[in-house]
Amino acid sequence: TLAGMPFTLYFDGLSAFLSQSSSLSMASAGFILVLASLLFKMGGAPFQFWIPSVYQAAPLPVTAFLAICSKTAAFVVFVRLMMGPGSQLPSFVLGVLSGIVALTLILGHLSALGQPYTKRLMASSSIAQAGYLLIGALSAVYLPVMVHIILGYLLIYALSSFCVFGVMAFHQLNHRTWAPELLGNEESVDAS
Repeated sequence: TLAGMPFTLYFDGLSAFLSQSSSLSMASAGFILVLASLLFKMGGAPFQFWIPSVYQAAPLPVTAFLAICSKTAAFVVFVRLMMGPGSQLPSFVLGVLSGIVALTLILGHLSALGQPYTKRLMASSSIAQAGYLLIGALSAVYLPVMVHIILGYLLIYALSSFCVFGVMAFHQLNHRTWAPELLGNEESVDAS
């Protein structure tokens, strides 16, 4: 819908098309659906419920990939969309996105309370970090300099997550067991 109506995939063409269309047009609805799919990938509320279960059940390298690469790519696309065609969205959409940011922050921090498993704790942290990154992404619509700050924050987030998952992998290799406190399993399984 979003790319088919203006017959272009270029952000400049999408921006021009969105600025000419009415406030609740099919193009705006298509753009909102694209943003919703990116929120799902990033772990933004209300699409964050899959993250703790997947982090807990997935092997450590897959969890690290999801936490770092997948989230980073989704945020780069989200920022690029918000800086281009997203700047032409009606103001109420930005208000709804601001509410999603607040909900993401609250749910991310509340889900970390009393979390006994490290991977689920990392998932809660990932949800909360998504909220902080979304604040910057929405700010970039009005302050373009925020893009550099977001990218710096995203780099620090990726490096620190890489370090945490590296420590978890180091622990896993040294003890040669799948430690239940790391993976969230009920019992240890000998890896040798």
